[in-house]
Amino acid sequence: MQKEYELQTFIAENPWLLNINFETVPELPNNGIEFQIGEQNRIDLVLRDKVNHNPIIVEFKFSPFYRENIGQILEYRARVVNSFQKDNSVLFEIFKDFTQCPRLVLVVKECDSFFRVACNMSGIELFEYRNVSQVLTDPTKVMQIKDYSAAFKNSKLPLSMDRGNELEKLIYSPIKAVLSEFNKLYAWKDPRGSTGFYYNQYNYMLINRWLFSDEIISIGIYEDIFSNGKICISYFSYNKETLNRFAKFHSENSEQEAFFEWNDTWNEGTFKMLFDSNTFFENIIPIFKNELEVYIKFTENEINGA
Repeated sequence: MQKEYELQTFIAENPWLLNINFETVPELPNNGIEFQIGEQNRIDLVLRDKVNHNPIIVEFKFSPFYRENIGQILEYRARVVNSFQKDNSVLFEIFKDFTQCPRLVLVVKECDSFFRVACNMSGIELFEYRNVSQVLTDPTKVMQIKDYSAAFKNSKLPLSMDRGNELEKLIYSPIKAVLSEFNKLYAWKDPRGSTGFYYNQYNYMLINRWLFSDEIISIGIYEDIFSNGKICISYFSYNKETLNRFAKFHSENSEQEAFFEWNDTWNEGTFKMLFDSNTFFENIIPIFKNELEVYIKFTENEINGA
């Protein structure tokens, strides 16, 4: 039970881990954690969407969830809406008419794919975490995330309504220009919103997660939570042998420092490098061009059997 409360508190203090538009509600007791909505019911966490001001009802489920639980969740949301409409509702005082359309978010340990799709079709946002206790028991990682939250105040990519425009200007357009120069524009995939996964290592607040996503090795570019907001270029693959060959090839053809990681549990790995964010933004074209040249040369050698 203590770990459950720690996770609720952790998300309450860093709501952007779920969605960059989520914020805490300081007007509520205990910042909305364990908010009472009746004699026997309580909400694990109440957040607010800072764009449209809707209340965000966050429920934490620490046992596996499956499709049989969907009816129970929808019934719970109905009770929440009903409680908002009462004359003495503190939530109504804060959210006014927006209480008519609360968003329901589930943070679960694991779930099957059918349940995920069914939740999405029912308007329930689902986030899955893995081994989050490893973060909560590591004071260094907890502090890094808190520092990362504070750093957004001065970031060139702030958590604001302008973030999308800034991403297009600083990241998307330069990357597409380089891809076009090498006749590789097909590799571009328009960034999508969160897939609903909450990972303990990276939030993947997209710059562009997977370029060349149809290839055996894809390229990800994202902001790294645990390195003071540095930008990470990550080569990702499910094929350990191929990724190892690429790591060796890259080290022979680039002076950029990088490191290899392989996760046996998930059978996937990365070969990645970190850049100071300001340096990356100011030099994105030459940095990405150098990486793309190495990547293309490697893939051509693989095809030709070199």
